[in-house]
Amino acid sequence: MQTQEKPIIINLNQEKITIEKVANILVLCLGISTSLMYFFPPLSRPLKAFYQANYGDNLASLEQTNSTDWLEGIAPTLTRGIVASDVINGYRVSSGYKPCLMPDGSDCRNGTAHNGVDFAMPIGTQLFTPGLPGTSVKVDCKQQPEGAGLYAVISPENKNISWVAMHLSKCSPGTYKPGQIFGLSGNSGRSTGPHLHWEEGFLKQGKFIRRQPQYGWAFQAISGELPKPILKRGGDL
Repeated sequence: MQTQEKPIIINLNQEKITIEKVANILVLCLGISTSLMYFFPPLSRPLKAFYQANYGDNLASLEQTNSTDWLEGIAPTLTRGIVASDVINGYRVSSGYKPCLMPDGSDCRNGTAHNGVDFAMPIGTQLFTPGLPGTSVKVDCKQQPEGAGLYAVISPENKNISWVAMHLSKCSPGTYKPGQIFGLSGNSGRSTGPHLHWEEGFLKQGKFIRRQPQYGWAFQAISGELPKPILKRGGDL
């Protein structure tokens, strides 16, 4: 007769702790250390060495322009592309990123490119500047009545990346801290209904190259907060 396997038990101070509980405690410790690195940069060097040993494949390809950029390597929510099924802070993606690069047109929207993502949201929804803690963000406001309407070009300091928020009802130019309100969503320009059109890209030889907008920065622009890091070998912290 077969006997039922029992979970491995570690007896510490006469308390029964399963391997699963021990693993959860370790994951919690990783989350605390990651949070400390955001707010206490001197701790980043020894902890970075630890993550380099455990998550090196994610960190190796990053261009380390400042002490916090490498954190993106262990926070996939910051860097994964937005998909059509995403809902961010209660606002759903109404139209996804369609660069129209395939010869058969399978990645086009109605035969043309859609170089960003659309979020269905009411006119007057607050929008926030994305960026890492301790940095500044520049916002320029522009008008394109027959296209983007009132739109904002958002550029963080010391980082070759920019975002464009289109069809706004209000835009206030200036230099901000990450997470501050810079404008309100709207329905201006060539628009079929109230929504936010969000683009992301970088400068290359003086030209703005668009790419699939990343989840984390849009999350911050819509909610005002950075998403929680998700470790490659852990869970949502």
